[in-house]
Formats: sequence, structure tokens, C-alpha cells
Amino acid sequence: MTRFMRFVEQNYNAPPMSTYHELHRWSVTEYSSFWMAFWKFIDVKASIQPVAAYDDVTKFPGCKFYPGALMNFAENMLINKKHFEEQKSASYRDTLLEAIEEVGLNVEDANAFLNTNELEDYVWEWYGRTIYEKNIHSIPLFVFNVPIIDAVGLPFRSSGKRKPYLVKGSGSSDYFAALFEQIYMDVQRFSM
Repeated sequence: MTRFMRFVEQNYNAPPMSTYHELHRWSVTEYSSFWMAFWKFIDVKASIQPVAAYDDVTKFPGCKFYPGALMNFAENMLINKKHFEEQKSASYRDTLLEAIEEVGLNVEDANAFLNTNELEDYVWEWYGRTIYEKNIHSIPLFVFNVPIIDAVGLPFRSSGKRKPYLVKGSGSSDYFAALFEQIYMDVQRFSM
């Protein structure tokens, strides 16, 4: 995270940052710069680079991130490689730390950060404050389509042999990890 903060300061005229909170504050006030910095910092492999970070952030759903970009998702998915090729679950700390090391981040810093509740506490504080400040009266709905086993569709309307995987509302990391493990097991079972 420190490397990303230095990258942002040097390349996006951002104020000096030393904490996650300062980075977060910048990211929610300079949306476009944050998302372009993220794209460049993680070195997304793309045959055509995006023309902007997004087209119209006021359209949600419907906002298109990185319009014009053409990329191969599989080429860019290190965790996906660990999960499917190496049969290591991305929900385990050791796998996450291996991926962090492979992309050149500081493993000791990442491990120390994972030992705190700082991120979880801040995300929930910010999430709750945002709901109040933005007068939000809805909850998230996640729809995971898995075409390889014909689990596709929209909420309340399946167009495949199987229903898509739905999450109504927020869930803990354990909940999502269990869901992704279930999807993985279903892919193994139904695509054979």
C-alpha cells in the first residue's frame, strides 16, 4: 500500500499520504485519478489501453469502467491462477500472501495489516456513514453467473439450466469465500 501511495503522489499530484485513511480520502474525492492510478499501478495487461477510468459515474448501474480497453482477464488474474491451476484457495491467508509476494509487495507489511481489524473497521464505518450521508435506501445485490455450468440469468429470472448465484445484501469475507468455494465445487461437479 505504501508503494501505491508513493506512486499516486508522484504521478497524480496527490497530497502526501502515510495512512490507509488518507489514501481512501483521496480515492473518494479524485475518483477518476484513483481508478487510472490503480490500472497503471497494478500494470494491467491490455492490447488497448482505456481512454478514461469510467464513462459516467452517475449512471449506476450502467457506468462502464475503463471504456475502450481491451484485455484478457485470464492473463491478469494471479489469484485465479493460484486457485484453478495450483488448486490453492484464494480465501486462505497463505495463498493471499504468496500472491502479494509474487507481485512485489511487502509480505511483512501485508501480514501485519491482515493481523489488524483496521481495514474491516474502517470499511464498515465508512459504509454506514455513506448510507446515512447519501440517503441510500437499498442494499447491494450480487449476481454471479457461471456459464460453464449454465448457471446464468438475472435476479428473479434464470435463463440457464441452473439459477445464478445470488447474494442479497452484504456478507462477510467468510460468507463470500464459502460461496466461491461452492461455485468452484459446482463447476467441478456439473462440468464433468
